Amino acid sequence: MREGGVANPLHALTKKGEKWHWGPKEEEAFTLLKKALVSPPILGHPDFDRTFLLD
Repeated sequence: MREGGVANPLHALTKKGEKWHWGPKEEEAFTLLKKALVSPPILGHPDFDRTFLLD
């Protein structure tokens, strides 16, 4: 999942002079971002006992 565009409705709320409105687009963006934080692939600490593969 690419989070770049998903957060746009939330970023818009932080603009100076922007009227605060929490609607369906903002709720969906918030829900998708929360799911992305707890869904694989989740970054973790490296296991130095295993081989590293860099692409």
